Amino acid sequence: MKTYDVIIMGSGIVGSIEAAILAKHGYDVLLLEKGAHPRFALGEATLPQSSYWMWLISERYDIPELKQLSNADNVANSVSHRCGIKRSIGFAYHRPGEPQDPNETNQFVPPEYAYVSESHFFREDVDHFMVKTAVKYGATLRENAEVVDVDTDESGVCVTLKLGEVLNGRYLVDATGAKSLVAEKYGLRETPTRLVTQSRSIFTHARNLRPYDDFLDPDDLPGLSYSFHEGTLHHAFDGGWFWVIPFDNHAGSRNKLASIGLTLNMCKHPSSGLSAEAEVKEIMARYPSIAAHFESIEPIMPWIGTGRLQYSAKRSIGTRFFITTQAYGAVDALYSRGLINSLESLYYFTYRLIDALNEDDFSEERFAPVDEAQRKHLDEHDQMVNTGYMAMSHYVTWNAWLKVWISTKLYGDLWLMRTALRYAHTGDKSVLAELDTDTHVPFAEPMQHNIDLAGRVLNQVERGETTANDAAEQILSAMRSSDWLPHLIFGWGEANERHVDFSADNRMPKGLEWGKTVAPQWLRDHVFDFPLEPLMEAMAKHDQAVS
Repeated sequence: MKTYDVIIMGSGIVGSIEAAILAKHGYDVLLLEKGAHPRFALGEATLPQSSYWMWLISERYDIPELKQLSNADNVANSVSHRCGIKRSIGFAYHRPGEPQDPNETNQFVPPEYAYVSESHFFREDVDHFMVKTAVKYGATLRENAEVVDVDTDESGVCVTLKLGEVLNGRYLVDATGAKSLVAEKYGLRETPTRLVTQSRSIFTHARNLRPYDDFLDPDDLPGLSYSFHEGTLHHAFDGGWFWVIPFDNHAGSRNKLASIGLTLNMCKHPSSGLSAEAEVKEIMARYPSIAAHFESIEPIMPWIGTGRLQYSAKRSIGTRFFITTQAYGAVDALYSRGLINSLESLYYFTYRLIDALNEDDFSEERFAPVDEAQRKHLDEHDQMVNTGYMAMSHYVTWNAWLKVWISTKLYGDLWLMRTALRYAHTGDKSVLAELDTDTHVPFAEPMQHNIDLAGRVLNQVERGETTANDAAEQILSAMRSSDWLPHLIFGWGEANERHVDFSADNRMPKGLEWGKTVAPQWLRDHVFDFPLEPLMEAMAKHDQAVS
């Protein structure tokens, strides 16, 4: 009976990327899919960090197709004409029974980073593209192959399909999700979960969504670089938020759909007993501007409601198996961390698996750092999302918290750009491997200080021990006193600073100059220590292509 080097359960984007890498490097890979492609999937909005991880994985493991996914133009031209673009991250805050106040909106436009840009992935096309890439490199794909049992021990892996067929392998990767068979078989699920966030979702894909900008007076929204429709829009309110991810927001799109979803804080919105469609319409009706935005939509499938979204595992590794991020645990779609965490863990995991295959040594100790990374990622995301839900109770706290959040994004993006530029300058792949050992991110401690402070004061608001205004001022004060933030390009501690385009008005060059000449020495030595020449070359090529 044939024995595969690696059996991968789940052919979503992460499972397919892993299969493509291993097959490209000569390993015999079996990719199992319970259903068949193309098929529906969520996780559609990318961020600079998710794009950078794809770029870095592509370079490290020689998968050029993955680099196509890291750039919106390449996605639209070479992958699928049904994906959207993402120029910005927008937020509109709403109060029950009142029209949305334009002074309670926020828009963040990321810097024009080298090499990457963001997209709205139409996942059925993107996932199918990666599956075909894996097959092209030699992976064996089995669709409509439902796994009903797994067995792993020191001698190998056995996977049993629904019709009784048994498949053998040297190692097993579970890239499924919340219903991970491996997690269930080996008692890995934490019951109850350790995660603090409690939320649930209702979602669909719909046609005939009008841009939210059509309902706004441009004079009421000064300082916007892009329409809200050109990015991911969040309608936030006390106790929840809607996501709006359009796929038709550029001239080349052939997709008239949008992904629309509602996520509710279960502490404030416990299960209502209504159908998913009835509940989502009832919530929409509470907020006049949200109701107007969604009035014309036509869902192409029934609204789907979930129970509690959060789940977690005790560990992600075991005897000859690894469960990927989405099988290990999940928090919430807020802040789009799912794909970022999945790709980061894959980056750390794959070279360890290749070494294990070459050395025929699958000891758990080899993969322990990945297990620790997955735990850290999940717990950090849980803290961010739970703090975000507390902040949503009032616009003043929400506005202050968004500045904390966007500071974490700016430095997270910068950290990966640093590696990309150093690699581009040298062409030395050992630079890419340095991310494996950079366990201490220099800015993590001061950043965590602001996150923790925000959590504390927002908890005090929840308990009635302080006011929302006082809590917001404490958060903003901490941001003002953070000397590691480039205050010359954005008013991090200013309540009236609600929109920022980090690429406009030379903000990015000014920020880089600050980082290399004025920032605290530890930042200059350990974060801004990258060459600028590759960045300038990349930006020149970009400007030439646009012109």
